[in-house]
Amino acid sequence: MKIGIIGSSPIGIELAVHFSQMGAFVRVFETGQVGGSLQYYPQNLLMQACWGEITTELGRQTLNLQSNLKETPTIQQYLELYYLPLCRAFSEQEGQLLKANVERVHKRFLGKAEEVKDKSRLADLFRIVYSLDPVVITDENSQTYQELEEKLGRQVIDHLKDTMEYYEDFDLVMDCSGRPLSNPLGPGSSFAVGEKRLQGHPELVYGLKQYRENRSRTFAAKELALIGSGTEAAIVLTELKSWFEDKDSYLTLLTSENEAFMNVEDKTLKTSALEVLAWSERIYQKEKEVFMAKIEDWKNLDDFVRVKMPKPSEPKKRLLLYEGINVTSVDKLIDQPKIFLSLENPDFRKKMLEEDQIITLGFDLALVMTGRKANLSLSESLREDEVGYFRPTGDLKEISDIEKTVLTFFSRA
Repeated sequence: MKIGIIGSSPIGIELAVHFSQMGAFVRVFETGQVGGSLQYYPQNLLMQACWGEITTELGRQTLNLQSNLKETPTIQQYLELYYLPLCRAFSEQEGQLLKANVERVHKRFLGKAEEVKDKSRLADLFRIVYSLDPVVITDENSQTYQELEEKLGRQVIDHLKDTMEYYEDFDLVMDCSGRPLSNPLGPGSSFAVGEKRLQGHPELVYGLKQYRENRSRTFAAKELALIGSGTEAAIVLTELKSWFEDKDSYLTLLTSENEAFMNVEDKTLKTSALEVLAWSERIYQKEKEVFMAKIEDWKNLDDFVRVKMPKPSEPKKRLLLYEGINVTSVDKLIDQPKIFLSLENPDFRKKMLEEDQIITLGFDLALVMTGRKANLSLSESLREDEVGYFRPTGDLKEISDIEKTVLTFFSRA
């Protein structure tokens, strides 16, 4: 039995170890850095469950892990003590953990509507088509490739610089790639008007991964929009607190929820995000008190003095919070460096705008933290219920159910 697993997420590695132990040949395809989305979260955050729920007995035995199963580890503890060692233990089986970009999965020959007479569609193997990153010649490896060029010729080396597609065939495929696609910023996680055209534009930053990669640009901006109030948005907001301390920095938080961050599961993170909101409001109230005192002093000046003294400037909120609204349109003007977002507020939510009002605001950057969704594009050529193609949700309890299903197709090795 030959199994292809797409993605080295926790459930992917657990399945790989499980079926390898059963005698199957397992190949894991990993596109990015091992660790998946967990690497982008603050490492001191607690995992969402205890050791006993986020590990398997087989995994603990493989690593001889001695932990209190009722304790809940931090992300760092989980990665360092369990997940990464388990990845290393599996990858020691040479060639079974492949750093590659899976492009698509399809049956070798069968179309969606096609059947094999008197047989299951499992009679035809799955084909995983993948690509490897092209060769990048740097100062460190230039000498090596220069020597290769002398031996093999420039044409061969130039060929290595191109992205090539390869394939491998499997009896079964388990798509454990997680949720690599960030949701758009429009209503119901759909595209706002104009958003699709502007995707890839530097003023639109999607998800924690892009936020981490663009952190220097984010902190250099003066006006930011943060869309969403889930876990990713809470992480970004807490990390932006130091940026708030610059009096010329302003953030607008936009969420369709009537109360921001109420659905964040991690209590510590939720409290931290709400504290930033409260802290920002306290700063504004203090600045407003100072302003009111200055205004009063200015009004009490003699007329001939007052005309020579500029009126004190009213403070501007460092953080504007719009709850119960949707971003319905995104635009970029040729002569403006900013990105423009249009907001609407339905009657059935908390009222922030006037009746039927649409407002448009401009920002240096829009940080879109509206969550993620499964990437189903890999298997477009397969049936939705394709036998032998598994899409685990991430719950380790699924492993035994998957095993039972697999054993109806194949016997143990």
